Amino acid sequence: MKRRIYQFNFRGGLQTTKTATGLDHHFHNVFQNVRVRGDTAKRRKGYVRVAAATQANTAMDLDSAASEYVEVQKTSLHTLKKYWTAQLLYQPDSVTGTRVLVGWGHASDYPLKLWQDGTTLKADVIDSADATVTLTSSTTLQVDTTYAVQVKRSGTAIALRLDNVEEDTDTVADLDGKAPGGNLYFGRDNTGNYYDGTIDHFTLFDRARTDHADGWKRFADPRAEYVIADYHGEQNADSIVLDRSRYENHGEPKNTPTFGTTALCVPYEPVQAIFPFRDRNNDKRVATMIGGSMYDVEVRT
Repeated sequence: MKRRIYQFNFRGGLQTTKTATGLDHHFHNVFQNVRVRGDTAKRRKGYVRVAAATQANTAMDLDSAASEYVEVQKTSLHTLKKYWTAQLLYQPDSVTGTRVLVGWGHASDYPLKLWQDGTTLKADVIDSADATVTLTSSTTLQVDTTYAVQVKRSGTAIALRLDNVEEDTDTVADLDGKAPGGNLYFGRDNTGNYYDGTIDHFTLFDRARTDHADGWKRFADPRAEYVIADYHGEQNADSIVLDRSRYENHGEPKNTPTFGTTALCVPYEPVQAIFPFRDRNNDKRVATMIGGSMYDVEVRT
């Protein structure tokens, strides 16, 4: 008994459907993602990675839960008005007791407080008439989990978002926020209640932002006129935590927090320039300026 030998070819072109009989074509059903030159099918050349930018960002670890924090001198800027947004990226090492992320050196005179009540994240908003409204997250906090937090006020409406999900809303009186009676703290309040964990960045705007889709990124334009403050969990050579906003109201670390911890934010660096060229050996090269650093690599084809 002889069997018929089928020889398949490409003369049918691209075929992604069956024939009217329901049977397959007598050639390849799919012929794509190739480049033909000189009547010969060749593999398509893929992408070539010319450079990999390193992640230079780090974060701050307040790991004692008993003494470490950052202090910022209060200013009139901290008297929040009727439209503002506060954003924080953090990761707790403890979710028991009262752990204050953003607090003040006063028992009740402040516009905003962010804190953990056990496994629940809360935000206190106080107006100039001393009325306090507390927003409560519905998410059960977990240790070693990163959270992007946003508190927004738009007129009389306030909202708390966690990982860009609106978890609580409320209303406040048509008044400005409470003027702070003490300095701004990261990692404690006036009575202690120290935070235990990592803080990557905190940014304060005098605008009501419509979402928090960029919560895992550090703000790219910190010197914009609507940025009140912008802090990263990093200290510079002078051992201060820089306020990258145009107001430059820098913070002072207290009791040696741990700096240099792996960043929580999305690792991105802005690309300033890309320049392809050939060197003296006629090899293709690409020079890129990424995050202030130069990368010069050969492009292999």
